[in-house]
Amino acid sequence: MLAFFHFLAHSTLLKSPLLKSLQHHMSLVFFLLLLAAVATPTFQFSSPVPPSPLPPTLESMVASFSQLPSEKLRYKQLLYLAQTLPPAPPDLCVPENKVPGCLSTVFVSAETDLDGKITFYGESDGLLTKGLVNLLVSGLSGSTIAEIEAVDSSFITRSGIDQSLTPGRNNGFLNMLGLMKVKARQAGEAEKEQR
Repeated sequence: MLAFFHFLAHSTLLKSPLLKSLQHHMSLVFFLLLLAAVATPTFQFSSPVPPSPLPPTLESMVASFSQLPSEKLRYKQLLYLAQTLPPAPPDLCVPENKVPGCLSTVFVSAETDLDGKITFYGESDGLLTKGLVNLLVSGLSGSTIAEIEAVDSSFITRSGIDQSLTPGRNNGFLNMLGLMKVKARQAGEAEKEQR
């Protein structure tokens, strides 16, 4: 539509007084549309409820990712995290630990220590997904079940990581977080039964 106004405003084919008047008005309309497009502020609506606080390690990781100036650097950081994922226990890769709906094969498990803190383990066959697993494993380990349950998945947007993910990987990430919450509850229940 702007191209049409631009054509009318600058066309040399318009020679009659009536058409020249139309050309002048179209130039004015084009200018006003352009001004409106440039001058219109973008509004950011804040959520009525602020996101729940994240466990300190995860908060620190989210803050670090959000400060990276580009999507490419966040992607590279995820690949670095993939290389630093702690080795998983050999019994991790069983069907009950498999994350459903991931593009890659992902396994996660959890255990509780004597203080009621959760330690997570994870593994993936995909490099980028392995970085996401490490983000969650490192960010959530050492937290209580209540802290883990309170984690809102919106932190992925705040960190800027969602810009580096395809919709399928984003969905897989949400599924990882969901299964980790389930595994944390199960580990807590198993610990209570042993007492």
